Amino acid sequence: MKKVKDLGMSSVAITDHGNMYGAIEFYKEAIKQEVKPIIGCEFYVTGSRSEETELEEIADGGAYHIILLCKNETGYKNIIKLASRSFTEGFYRKPRIDYDLLEKHSEGLVCLTACLAGEVNRKILEGKEEKAYALAGKLHEIFRKEDFYMEIQDHGIPEQRIVAETVIRFSQKTGIPLVLTNDSHFLSKDDKEAQDILLRIGMRKNIDDEMRFGFNQHFYVKSPKEMFGLFPDHTDAFYNTLNIRDKCSLNFQFGNPLLPPFDVPEGYDTDSYLEKLVWDGIQKKYPVIDSIVKERAEFELQTIRNMHFAGYFLIVQDYINFARHSGIPVGPGRGSAAGSIIAYALGITNVDPIRYNLLFERFLNPDRKDMPDIDTDFCVERREEVINYIKHKYGENRVGQIITFGSLAAKAAIKDVARVFNVPFSEVNEMSKLFPKKLGITIQEALETSKDLKDFAEKTDLNKKVFSIAQKLEGNYRQVGRHAAGVVIAPSALEDIVPLSTVSEAGKDGRSIVTQYDKNMSEQVGLIKMDILGLKNLTTIQHALQLIEKRHGLKLDLDQISLEDAKTFSLLRKANVLGIFQLDSSTGIRDLFAKAQVQKFEEIAALLALYRPGPMGSGMLDDYLDRKNGKKKVQFPHESLAEILAETYGVIVYQEQVMGISRIIGGFSVGDSDVLRKAMAKKDKSKLPALKEKFVKGALEKKINEKLAVELFETMEKFGEYGFNKSHSVAYAFVTYQTAYLKANFTIEYITALLSGEHSKITDVVKYINNAKEMGIRILGPDIAESGLSFEITDEKTIRFGLSSLKGVGELAAENILANRHKLGGYKNINDFAKHLDTRLANKKVLEALAQGGAFDSFGYSRKCIFESTDSILSFAQKKQSEEKEGQFSLFGGGGGEDNFGLNLPKDSIEWEIDHFLKKEKETTGLYLTGHPLDKYTEQLKSLKPTKIEDLEDVKPKTKVEVAGVISKKTLKLTKKKEEFINFIVEDQTGEIECVAFPKTYSEFKHLFTEDKTLFIRGILERVDVEESELKGQILVNQVEELNKVTIEKKMEKSLHLTINMSKQEDRELILKIQDILSGHKGTSAVFFHLVGQGEEKKVVRAHNYYSIEITADLLKMLTDMLGKGSVRYTIGEEVRVFG
Repeated sequence: MKKVKDLGMSSVAITDHGNMYGAIEFYKEAIKQEVKPIIGCEFYVTGSRSEETELEEIADGGAYHIILLCKNETGYKNIIKLASRSFTEGFYRKPRIDYDLLEKHSEGLVCLTACLAGEVNRKILEGKEEKAYALAGKLHEIFRKEDFYMEIQDHGIPEQRIVAETVIRFSQKTGIPLVLTNDSHFLSKDDKEAQDILLRIGMRKNIDDEMRFGFNQHFYVKSPKEMFGLFPDHTDAFYNTLNIRDKCSLNFQFGNPLLPPFDVPEGYDTDSYLEKLVWDGIQKKYPVIDSIVKERAEFELQTIRNMHFAGYFLIVQDYINFARHSGIPVGPGRGSAAGSIIAYALGITNVDPIRYNLLFERFLNPDRKDMPDIDTDFCVERREEVINYIKHKYGENRVGQIITFGSLAAKAAIKDVARVFNVPFSEVNEMSKLFPKKLGITIQEALETSKDLKDFAEKTDLNKKVFSIAQKLEGNYRQVGRHAAGVVIAPSALEDIVPLSTVSEAGKDGRSIVTQYDKNMSEQVGLIKMDILGLKNLTTIQHALQLIEKRHGLKLDLDQISLEDAKTFSLLRKANVLGIFQLDSSTGIRDLFAKAQVQKFEEIAALLALYRPGPMGSGMLDDYLDRKNGKKKVQFPHESLAEILAETYGVIVYQEQVMGISRIIGGFSVGDSDVLRKAMAKKDKSKLPALKEKFVKGALEKKINEKLAVELFETMEKFGEYGFNKSHSVAYAFVTYQTAYLKANFTIEYITALLSGEHSKITDVVKYINNAKEMGIRILGPDIAESGLSFEITDEKTIRFGLSSLKGVGELAAENILANRHKLGGYKNINDFAKHLDTRLANKKVLEALAQGGAFDSFGYSRKCIFESTDSILSFAQKKQSEEKEGQFSLFGGGGGEDNFGLNLPKDSIEWEIDHFLKKEKETTGLYLTGHPLDKYTEQLKSLKPTKIEDLEDVKPKTKVEVAGVISKKTLKLTKKKEEFINFIVEDQTGEIECVAFPKTYSEFKHLFTEDKTLFIRGILERVDVEESELKGQILVNQVEELNKVTIEKKMEKSLHLTINMSKQEDRELILKIQDILSGHKGTSAVFFHLVGQGEEKKVVRAHNYYSIEITADLLKMLTDMLGKGSVRYTIGEEVRVFG
């Protein structure tokens, strides 16, 4: 926008292809730069928007183009409706409208014929001038013979001159005005290459690939002088841009919330009804309503009335209470809303802000009319029910979800540009390692921070180009998606207020409707946003509560449990926190809780606030722990601050404490304290000096020493940058405490609920199973006789795998098997099972899966036997059911014994070999349940001490690691040079991790990369980007060995032990000969001489390292021949062996 202004232009239009994503941001920036904004869109237009056809000759979009610009508010309403319908009714590869829809919504719009892809221009190029003239005439009529213009352009493309000549003649003949336009796809000529690279990134093309369309160097923002020079003989076309400018006068009014109406009972308005609900809630929440509660509620109500937000609170409490009454788990609160007593009284939150000294002003500043923002967590499995309730209540067309834009972040921009330029993956990976690990860092900041990265960027001309172009592209949007939680509610149809779009989502059919404006821009135009989030921990809690009620008849209300439960705090102090909300992400947080030895609920909240990079790096966390544990004295900057800092031992942990200090010491108002909080959090240097001056002045008025006031402000500034939202920390600490309470007091129910949940990583399930075993709980495989649908408790110390959890079984088949079992009172044997099997639901694949998973083990047959007998079982089942239908009985009928006709399965049949047995089990259950392929090497691996995979999450990146595990999920790939490399997973008893072997390593060890092979993997641990804010572990493999007895023995520590009888002269004389022999077998194994006499051991002497040897059969034989049988021993790990 600054460039446009610098070029002397008074106005500028936005006409993005097929969407209006950037309209509001564009408008606001133009106004800021004092340039008149014109809102428009370059639509894709087709003969019929309902037909799924495209024009091959038009590379961009497969449809004709047309430009529409808003003249006024009517035009804006029409253009957003067209933009919406292009997605909701006309999407086929691109969003499309047709002329029928255009005619219905043309009022208030200016129409231009667009570029060479415009239909008028395209028909001229095709020699169909009559059809071009007819279409131009039609558009002239549609746009009232005053708002239709034919464009002429010149970007150095010969076809544009051909079209322009024809258009000019037609204009002279008909009087339809011309307009001179310029397609601006980049700012300056220098950006042409960056634009080309951006297109190639989007199309996944490299620099050598041919492009169907692109832009030459003339598609930049030209000055008025340059534009005038393109068609100097047609000044009317040039000056018509100003006529169009003058026609377009759209003014947005921002900051006016568009609340949907909320129906209240007769005799109430929204304010009075809110007040009634609040006082009803206050009476339920507070048995004694003292002056503190009363004044707080009155203050918050008055603030909400003054800001006209009563309707907002009514809407939020309505859908939250719908969820509660429908049995949908709701979180205790999230974000700053937990600081409101009104939210607490209405049931929006379950956190008492009085008890925990939470501030309403952190949530809603009385001095600023910002919309409140209430985020709520719901059970992840039933979140959609809440959204559907909102849609039903307010209307499907008034409720929608919000678009998100994925932008090219710094590192991603460099990687994408490097890919286009065919930079080898190894070099891209090297760059990635050098990039500072800081969220949201720019390329420029990264180059200033890391000298190694700067050196890399300047190493070659290609590197310089990659970084230069990446900096130009950084921040550009690359894809759209749907906001995970955001829902907007409008007082009328959404398409009357914002343009709508559709987005595709992984794993979902069809496309989801979303707003074209993101959450910030949607709020700017007045839409009310609700964040309705799914939290899987609430689902786990709900399942655990159901199990508790089923097993113990106890309907547990977690809002009423004691916050001083001894078992809960014992579990936290022992750091037995796997599966506990917020505490099982890493061993770091587990170690912190072990170190902190928490004694009360408030300490949980503080530790959660402090366990972040900022507080840990600044020393805040260590200071807190030292004061808590008595290593440092608890001190307060001023005695008046003891009340607000006592719970955190004098350390400023929360933003609310910063606000409190500013009010107590500096005399700030509640509104000003929130302004200070925001300024400190954002390090806003434009506001902080004035706020500091005000703080010191306020302190002086309270007779507080100026030096102390300055020091205190600077301390607040330091800690305020890292301070956390206390309301959020306390609210989430409740979920942490509740999950810990359940695990401590109802262990087996909670573990079962954990295992039954959705898990994106198999490592999580393995951890929970191992943790259960440590707590004395057995996890058994599936069993036809005992299993339920999902994980099920069979006794106080046993959890059984569920049938529907087996891959290939499915819920319908599992439900049928369980229903039959219930009806029969249990299956007596395999015949009994087969006779009642519904073969329409349980086919061969189902039976094979059950066999592989061990579900028939209790019938006494080998898995191999059942697996190979599935055809017989199905035939028997079908025959028996057919006989029963016909009223016939078997000759031997009714006995139910194992010898019944057709199923004489041998109970003594052989089983699969153990590795195959485990492989089949994992294929079905997803886990190694009965054992693990590494189990046979357990003792040897203890000596070798490879790193457990679960421990890798706490190993620093770039560390050399060695793991032992089973290879799976291998994927062979090709580099740009067509060299093979491989990605695979390696898994041990504790979890799994991704590995990559690049071409050189893959070529050397290719023969070992076989599915289900057990391997030693040596390599470098890396943290690689999953998304910009998430990292995952990956091993860059550089050496591989097969794991077997031979390779294990080679790797294990060995030593040689020689017994010499010093009482025998001949033995003593042999020592010199032994030295000669050892010298000829150099190696790394130590040699020990056991010197004995009279059959008793006297002493053990270790030979000098010079005599360390390699133990071989030849050496052992030579020494045995010399010293006698039984005199030569050697160790491998902990095992001692005697040679001969």
